[in-house]
Amino acid sequence: MDPLALAAASALVGVAATDGYQQARDGLVALWRRVRPGEADAVAGDLDALAERSADVAEENSGVLAAVWQTNVQALLALDESLRPEVRHLVQGVLLPLLPVPAQSDVIALLQQSDIATGRAAGGAVTGNHFHSAAPFQTGAASTQTNHFGSA
Repeated sequence: MDPLALAAASALVGVAATDGYQQARDGLVALWRRVRPGEADAVAGDLDALAERSADVAEENSGVLAAVWQTNVQALLALDESLRPEVRHLVQGVLLPLLPVPAQSDVIALLQQSDIATGRAAGGAVTGNHFHSAAPFQTGAASTQTNHFGSA
C-alpha cells in the first residue's frame, strides 16, 4: 500500500461532489497525460463518472471507490516515480482544502505516513509520537533500536 496513493484516492473521492472537484480532476488528468497520453481521455471520463456517482454512493461504499482510485494512482506512480511531488501537491494544495475537517485529518495522517515511508519526515526519523503512560526509552546503536515502555 502506498500511503500517498491512498491519500490522493481518499481525498479525490471525498471531494468528488464538491464545486472544487473540476480543478482536482484537471490536475490528475494532466499528470496522466504526461505519462500515458493515450489513456488520459479515458481517465477523464472515469473521473467524470466518479463525480456523477459520488452523490449517490453511500458513505460505507466510498471506500470501494477510493480503492479503485488508489490502484489507479499507484499505477501512475509506478510508471513515473518523479510525479510523487506533483501528486502530493495535488492532494495538499488542491484536494485537502476542499475536504471537511474530519476527512482532512485522515488524509494528513496518510501524507505523514508517506513522508515516513519515503524518508521525508525529519530525515527519515519517526517524530510526533505521544505516550500517555510509562515513559518510553530507547536502547541500541546505529540502525538497530529497541523501544521500551516502563521502568528503565
